[in-house]
Amino acid sequence: MSVPTRTHNRHVALGVSMLLLAVVGCSEVDGTGAEAPLLRAERIDVRGGGTVSERLTTGRYTYFRLDPSTPEVWYVAAGDVPRLGGHVAFRGYAQLQDYRSPTLARRFDTLIFASTQTPDPTQEDGQIP
Repeated sequence: MSVPTRTHNRHVALGVSMLLLAVVGCSEVDGTGAEAPLLRAERIDVRGGGTVSERLTTGRYTYFRLDPSTPEVWYVAAGDVPRLGGHVAFRGYAQLQDYRSPTLARRFDTLIFASTQTPDPTQEDGQIP
């Protein structure tokens, strides 16, 4: 019987988190009912990192912008991300173009749904495996 590795556990946790986010989405409630924007998002697989230059917190989700990044690109993750000026690694798995958040009353040109972690300084590239 094999014992799950730490990497395996991390991948299982990431998969469960992505599934939960896909089901719940960043649900926004308006007068017509709940909308799960992740359901209409384009699937992607991008990895990277940067310094948090802007952040907006709404309940369970944090919207953030990274430097270096294109000003029109924002990321959203469940939970919290490092403070302004903190470094974060991300793995983007879906994106929406021209998304308007009723909760924030704000429009995002590009919104990338991502999982995040504070990079391990011992990893060479600082990205999520």
